[in-house]
Amino acid sequence: MDAAAERELRELRARAYGRDADIAMDAAAAGRLQELESERSAPAGPADLRASQAPAPATTASAEQEPEDTDDLLAIEKSANDDATPQYADTETARRDERRIRRRATWWAASVVASAAVAAVVTFTLSSTVPVSASSGAPQIETLQLEPASDRIPQEWFGVQDDTIGADFLGFTVFTIPGWSGQDDSGSTGPNCIAVVETAQIPPVDDFDQYDWTYGGDFYSGCGIGVFPATVEVPIRGGAPDEMLGRYPAAEALQFVLDGDRVGVFLDEGSD
Repeated sequence: MDAAAERELRELRARAYGRDADIAMDAAAAGRLQELESERSAPAGPADLRASQAPAPATTASAEQEPEDTDDLLAIEKSANDDATPQYADTETARRDERRIRRRATWWAASVVASAAVAAVVTFTLSSTVPVSASSGAPQIETLQLEPASDRIPQEWFGVQDDTIGADFLGFTVFTIPGWSGQDDSGSTGPNCIAVVETAQIPPVDDFDQYDWTYGGDFYSGCGIGVFPATVEVPIRGGAPDEMLGRYPAAEALQFVLDGDRVGVFLDEGSD
């Protein structure tokens, strides 16, 4: 085959096997492709053999070289497809790239704004939340061990039951009262509410009338919730047992904190 036939064959193959194949709609082109492929695959005659053995001009050898394998065919088809691509394809590709860049820029800007907003909220929260100490730095002056108290606190007095436990401290009595049960760190459950009264105000166990609700003293109570323990604050100034005033004459208040079957006692020594 001469150079012109080779070019024609490449063009027809591109129309038959390329990305925009359309040769099926052109019967004449399809017939011509079949004719050229048959001619190309036919054995070479003596004249053709002599022509193929003759050296080709150096300036045209690479351009007119016959494709030897599938890779050459694919290269021909790609070249034909690239040549046949309309000019507007490059324009559309550029437009898609531009839209993609704009979308990325928009998302980047949005992420920067969102990050700044989150940082502002965190900064405001940290700067506006002033830490507060639960015990306000008050010293602990005693740890009370709670023990069964049904022998000295009447049942049904402020809901006291036969399993009530309590302890005395300088004229005060702290004891558990019905509420709800809480679970401590060890997984065991127990009472989670306590009360504090002046010991002298507790009625005698033997003479107690559960239907008599007369009580002339102060009653302080509190319950724990979740990880927060039951705490009770008792004012001292204005009235307190002599035992308490004798030990801490300048005391302002006491705080009782329940911890399982123990109670920690904290003292506000006052400003005097």
